[in-house]
Amino acid sequence: MSELNAIQRCLVTGASGFLGGYLLTRLRQEKIFTRVLLRSESSNALPCDETVIGELLPTACCKTWLDTVDTVFYLVGTAHLSAAPEQYQTDHLAVINMARQAAALGVKRFVFVSTTKAAADPAEKIADENWDAWPIEPYGYWKRKTEIALGELGISQLAIVRPCLMYGAGVKGNLQKMIQAVERGFFPPLADIKAQRSMVFAGDVVEALLLAATQEAANHQPLIVADGESYVVSDLYAAIRAAHDKKPATWHIPLPLLKAAGVVGDAVEKLGIHLPVNSGAVKRLTENAMYSSAKLRQLGWVPSTTFYRELPNMILAQR
Repeated sequence: MSELNAIQRCLVTGASGFLGGYLLTRLRQEKIFTRVLLRSESSNALPCDETVIGELLPTACCKTWLDTVDTVFYLVGTAHLSAAPEQYQTDHLAVINMARQAAALGVKRFVFVSTTKAAADPAEKIADENWDAWPIEPYGYWKRKTEIALGELGISQLAIVRPCLMYGAGVKGNLQKMIQAVERGFFPPLADIKAQRSMVFAGDVVEALLLAATQEAANHQPLIVADGESYVVSDLYAAIRAAHDKKPATWHIPLPLLKAAGVVGDAVEKLGIHLPVNSGAVKRLTENAMYSSAKLRQLGWVPSTTFYRELPNMILAQR
């Protein structure tokens, strides 16, 4: 990717996270000087050239972090959909604070990792970037607000990348919990759920970030990242069972019971107890969420793999 020569020195936030690990590896391959911002000293050595310690707050002074860099990869953010709404607003203000200072200091490129949740779930349609229905959940609402606010700061090259659900070795969150629970026999056989969802390999998201950062045609517009496969929830569950050498399930939890479990999960969360299932998780299991990366593909991006091909690597990484 010859355009990567445009990136000489970069700052990465969220470098210790799932996607951050893939990005650092790729930047090291390209011999791009990489400075990472961490909240505290890490016991795990990261593949980077420099580490700075600081807290991403709405009032943080970012000047020393941004000194001499030409590109910012902003990956950090609260990933859990069940977090307090105030946390998403704080994340929003922290992004804008850093981006405003980056623009003032002449940083050329700002790459923001958003989410397909920045628009409402598309239900029965396959959504592209023209699908602009506002999300209801605070997580997506504040991501959308951040996208809009970033566009008003006068950043020379602004890349906004919207990955859908990511997979890959080292995956975290609900997908990690599901893989582990199936292995341990703690995940009840799902109903025959035919809902379809888009997903994407984290390594392919990194390629999208680099492309969006260096292509003028990607400037100041959101880009959806999805691998183009249509993943049926019940097929994913069956594949995970098979990968753990478990026989196909002979019974399934009825969908009404699953929804009831979600309501129970909501109730106990109010008591500070977090169960694997809540109504949000059930909603994500039972409703379609399909996305198109046609615009990104026009820029030359091509996905390299699928969930099913990466599943053995995900399982191996968790052992």
